Amino acid sequence: MLPVLNELDSHKSKADIEKKITSTKKKLPPKKQPKPIDLPPCVNPGNPVSSCMLDPPTLQTSTTLSKAQMIMYKTTSEGYGEITPIAPFLPCNFFPRNNTFTNHLRLTGMFQNHYLNTVLDRGRVIDFPNFQHTL
Repeated sequence: MLPVLNELDSHKSKADIEKKITSTKKKLPPKKQPKPIDLPPCVNPGNPVSSCMLDPPTLQTSTTLSKAQMIMYKTTSEGYGEITPIAPFLPCNFFPRNNTFTNHLRLTGMFQNHYLNTVLDRGRVIDFPNFQHTL
């Protein structure tokens, strides 16, 4: 507990008060700090394919032409797709698509020479005679 200053203590000097304050601080027990636990860099890997359990120094990649950079992913998308999904990650609902447009394309073929015209038209159209020399 720190000493409380009141009117009766006014005759004491500042040095005496500071001694009391520092002496009370010294008497307090030291705070107990928990020891840090050495855990792997990724404690909860979640998805074992995309989570990397290696230590950070081995995760750096570099070549003679580039700086060392952290590897972001452990596997490629091909490796991720090889794993069959389990029940919690499967979709709950199925919404089938209407294939009428695709069926029409199968019967008639792809559109040819009927694309959207994106060529700039340089011909000028003059709607109002006063705007003739503005461009």
